Amino acid sequence: MPKTKLQELIFTLMMVPVMVTWMVLYNLWLSPQGLTGVSARTGATVLELCALALAVEFPLISPAAHAIAFRIARRTSCSPTLLPVVVALCMVSLMCPYMSFMAMLLQRRLPAEWASVWGGMLRVNYPMALAWQLLAAGPAVRAAFASLQKRLWPASVPAA
Repeated sequence: MPKTKLQELIFTLMMVPVMVTWMVLYNLWLSPQGLTGVSARTGATVLELCALALAVEFPLISPAAHAIAFRIARRTSCSPTLLPVVVALCMVSLMCPYMSFMAMLLQRRLPAEWASVWGGMLRVNYPMALAWQLLAAGPAVRAAFASLQKRLWPASVPAA
């Protein structure tokens, strides 16, 4: 896992596009047109949402999520193997409301019934974001980052 601010930034730059791309495709799949609606605009939306996610995740949400996760881990004597799960739960719990709101703004420009639209988006996005983070994106990006970390910062990786 990241040990320095630079490593945290690189990890974030790896994780955000994986999560955002999947969630955009998931939301398209849920839409009436389904995945046939994938277009150049979809790519632009992914880039816009990645920028919005990066703007808050690294400086604000990641430190808050880690603080909450480590507080939970200390209080519950969480095992080191369970710690990434707790961190992922905290990250998704903080990022999903923000990203769902931003996606709603990009799609609909703050509809009059924004609270119910946002709530509906959260209802379908949160379970998928958490499952994707825990079962696919998290393990894949952590493995890719560990490989990169061994090559770039071999002294920071404990010997196996």
